[in-house]
Amino acid sequence: MVPGFILAYSYLFQNNAGSAISSRAPLGINWPGSSGYTDESATTFLIIGFLLIGFSRLKNELDITHKIRLKALYWAVIVNCLWIAFFWMLMFLKDLISIPLLQHLNASVTVVYNLYILLIVFIGRFYYLLYRYTKSRKRIALHFLPYKPHNVVGKVGVAFFLTIVIISTFIKIDDKFASLLYLLPAFLLLWIASWDKRRTDEVIIIRLRAMQVAVYINYFFFIMATWIFYSINYLVIMFFGLLSLQIIFLIVFYAMVYENTKTLNPLKADH
Repeated sequence: MVPGFILAYSYLFQNNAGSAISSRAPLGINWPGSSGYTDESATTFLIIGFLLIGFSRLKNELDITHKIRLKALYWAVIVNCLWIAFFWMLMFLKDLISIPLLQHLNASVTVVYNLYILLIVFIGRFYYLLYRYTKSRKRIALHFLPYKPHNVVGKVGVAFFLTIVIISTFIKIDDKFASLLYLLPAFLLLWIASWDKRRTDEVIIIRLRAMQVAVYINYFFFIMATWIFYSINYLVIMFFGLLSLQIIFLIVFYAMVYENTKTLNPLKADH
């Protein structure tokens, strides 16, 4: 992780493209706009470093420690989704009405630093909960929104926006109508943060494990994209990265729930 900070500082503040690192183009291909390995290496080292700090076993790792880690991760993802939803709603208002204060909003900060902030919040929350549990030994509970209407509204909203996206590939949609897509993160948040129909401890455990798997998959694809895409294409990838974790989580979660149902009811699943 230390090399990541050094390279990031060098790239951002010293205007150093890393002569030793930039002797050849990434992946051996002369990509347009490629300036070497410095920013890619910094991003990779930082993300892997944060992941190792957050998910590596502690010296005195216990079963409760793992549960606290997963709860801290889920809390961090929800907070991150809340921030994204709030910011995108401000962007929606910016397109809808003319408010001088909103005109100064800069989406690039949220887009560029979103994935780093998520891991930092997760690590901070994990060690805070671990400290609190060590002091009080009290059970750390997770809080979810009620299934109705939040989960239902979230699913309907996501389905509505996915329909808009599909239609937009065939029909030109007015820019003002397309601005409604800024509300998509809010509906994803409602879906993720609310109870599922099956409100059991087993489903909660599956939900927490699914979030961990989704984080691994999301950051794997992001690191790969960092080395493959450049210029405007990379910005597009980072933009979609604001929603990719939520979508991957939902896919993994329902796949794991389905697999668990098949395991518990093999005869029913066969029919």
